[in-house]
Amino acid sequence: VENKPDVATSVEAIMQKSILNPYDDDLKYDGLYHCTKMIFLFPVIVLRILWFLFTIAFAYLFSLMASEAQMRRYFTFPAKLMMYSFGFYRVKVKNRHLLTEIMKQRGLVVFNHVSMFDGILLCGYVHPFAIALNSVHGSMGFFTHISRKLQYILIDYKRGGGQTAKLIDHLARPGSNVIAIAPEGTTHAGRAVLRFRTGAFAPLRPVLPILIRYPHRHFNPAWAFNYGLGVSLMRSMGQFVSHASLELLPPMAPEPGEYAGQFAERVR
Repeated sequence: VENKPDVATSVEAIMQKSILNPYDDDLKYDGLYHCTKMIFLFPVIVLRILWFLFTIAFAYLFSLMASEAQMRRYFTFPAKLMMYSFGFYRVKVKNRHLLTEIMKQRGLVVFNHVSMFDGILLCGYVHPFAIALNSVHGSMGFFTHISRKLQYILIDYKRGGGQTAKLIDHLARPGSNVIAIAPEGTTHAGRAVLRFRTGAFAPLRPVLPILIRYPHRHFNPAWAFNYGLGVSLMRSMGQFVSHASLELLPPMAPEPGEYAGQFAERVR
């Protein structure tokens, strides 16, 4: 009887350790290896920063001169140049042919939101989608022209209601760009898939799930809010090479009588 509290305490401790925290990447970046690597690669980081600024200027000028059709066809090039700034020299894409199928069905693309690089990654290696994102990010200076030419859908989370209507209106317009949306609504460490919000599934249209992975050993490029944006960008540039993969999964359509919430959970 006297040992029961100890047993209960130990069981509770084991259960707590087994619970996965989706925002914890379980890596430490303040060790000797990481500090030495950042110092050693400092000249490379400076060059990558300059290259990143160049690609931003190039993408901005391209968005000013190109038509919407040209943006959809050629914007993959400046997007790839941006990814080179962070060491993503080779990205694996699996089942890219499935994109044609969802375009014919006038459906949407949904993806797991792991990192701040997700949107650029999709634009560079799959298709320059009409990404649905927070209106705060879509109204940033140089980014305004890019978001307008690619028909980005700016979501105002503070207003709440009426945001789904923007998706439905976009899908109803002939010749509109394919929508890509992250139903998780926030980034995490990439170790799990968060519960989906139902906005992307409210139109009850077929969806193409895209699974984004960032294989890593020493540095996790996922943005789990462990560090600020500036620190995360610097650490991403301070890697010898970074890896990413995109896997297009079979399209899924809502079943008869299925609600948006049920459809979202089945896709997740």
